[in-house]
Amino acid sequence: MMKTMFLAVTAALAVATSVAAAPVSVSASVSHGLDGFTHVFTLTNDIGGSNNIYFFGVDLPGDIVGTPASWADTANFNSGWNTLADGGPNLEFVNTWCCASIGTPSGTSTTGFSVLSLQRQSHIRFFAYAFGGSAPNGDGHFGSTTNPGYVGSVSGTVPEPASWAMLIAGFGLVGIAARRRAKAAAA
Repeated sequence: MMKTMFLAVTAALAVATSVAAAPVSVSASVSHGLDGFTHVFTLTNDIGGSNNIYFFGVDLPGDIVGTPASWADTANFNSGWNTLADGGPNLEFVNTWCCASIGTPSGTSTTGFSVLSLQRQSHIRFFAYAFGGSAPNGDGHFGSTTNPGYVGSVSGTVPEPASWAMLIAGFGLVGIAARRRAKAAAA
């Protein structure tokens, strides 16, 4: 049984590390305070070419409390953004940011997109639009090569207490099995 568990964990780790990098990736860190959970997002642009990301949003209820330099939150004039209008999936993003200048150039990252929420979520959807130097085509950003749009999700921002409990219990079971095996070998 221990061999089966070890092989399953090894296979899961191999699959997780062999996934190709996405053109747009987002990571998040979370801290807990008296007012709730502050999620801080880092946006990485690996699209290539001259595609600078200029519009970014997350599906996380709460208030924007941090905006990177040269970016602006769009909460004052935008109650949410649905990517369907630009050829994407029918998803609503409640917190969005826009950059009127250069944005996030290809091969770089921008951090400081912060949302204060009463919820701690382990999977948060995001979208990002890039501008490659020409006006978006009739299909919008999705399906465009000069002004691409991406939708993805951030996962694993903060493990839930149940996840920590399962991890600790699993290590305990491995330790018990190793001790029993050592006692059986000594006898």
